Amino acid sequence: MADRLGIGARHLSRLFAAHLDASPLQVAQSLRVQRAKRLIDGSDIPIGVVARRAGFSSPRRMNAAFAKLYGRPPSALRRRRSPDATPQRMSDGDQQWPRPTAPSVPNESNR
Repeated sequence: MADRLGIGARHLSRLFAAHLDASPLQVAQSLRVQRAKRLIDGSDIPIGVVARRAGFSSPRRMNAAFAKLYGRPPSALRRRRSPDATPQRMSDGDQQWPRPTAPSVPNESNR
């Protein structure tokens, strides 16, 4: 990413730390986990396929990252839905799912 922007990797890390309070790796990981959460919540796609679509090398890595960010495994999100329910997106204010504990990318209004 730094090469594409024409800056050094260290400078990119400093910019991420200054503006997002996270490293580029943490931001990428958070985005992958959030994408996995949307896929799990909005579909019945198998967890292995979700992991690949979200950019993880394996379901095991996705499970670990998901649990680190949300404090629960992805299977807990899937179990939360009843089998007959139409998949729906969870709101950010859902009391049962805490906000991510690792840094995430802020939206424009937070900058």
